[in-house]
Amino acid sequence: MTECNAGSHVVELSDDLLIGRRQTRSVYRHPERDDLVLKIETGKAPGRKRWYERKPRIASSMERELRGYANLMARLGTHRTFVARIYGLEQTSLGPAILAENATHGAEAHAVLRDLLKDRVGLDLTPEQMRFVARRYAEIGDLLTDHRVFTHGIRPENFMVLRNGDALELRVFDHKTNVYRQLISPRFVPGAERYEQRRKMNEVQALFDAWFERHGAGAG
Repeated sequence: MTECNAGSHVVELSDDLLIGRRQTRSVYRHPERDDLVLKIETGKAPGRKRWYERKPRIASSMERELRGYANLMARLGTHRTFVARIYGLEQTSLGPAILAENATHGAEAHAVLRDLLKDRVGLDLTPEQMRFVARRYAEIGDLLTDHRVFTHGIRPENFMVLRNGDALELRVFDHKTNVYRQLISPRFVPGAERYEQRRKMNEVQALFDAWFERHGAGAG
């Protein structure tokens, strides 16, 4: 999965389709389908040739996400509602892109979990609703860990909280692997990946605890 098919349809992307940009990645709405997004690596490509003059290759982080998603699906054995699907690669006017499910499609309101926990955005959630979000996060984390799915998706910046009326849902939209620290290699330390994933989950639980304290509510 390192190349796009030559001669395939090129999806035209423009700035008005941009949903967000983070580090070296940009995410665009699909110009023809609201339920899909296109993830583009924005790092500079080597050489002076324009994208259509170069042999199309995907960035290593994109390849890691595709592999991570394939590993997740293989280990879970079936699609789970909290997983935002990946459908493959598309060639776009900005280069190769990951074609994925829009994790926020159909929601009345949504927010990234980290932003919610840091009070950067609000969904007008009650403490009881936040307790549900905290329990649901723990359930998803436990499920992934029990199935030996060690993924960047466990981080709060890769969870989307969706609200429809009083109903809440969590979606994971980033599936890159290798959550363990570089100094803790699973080649030399058995169980390092599981330890690192549990450590990250405990950090997120601490963010939930801090949110409840700020809002004068117990974690329950």
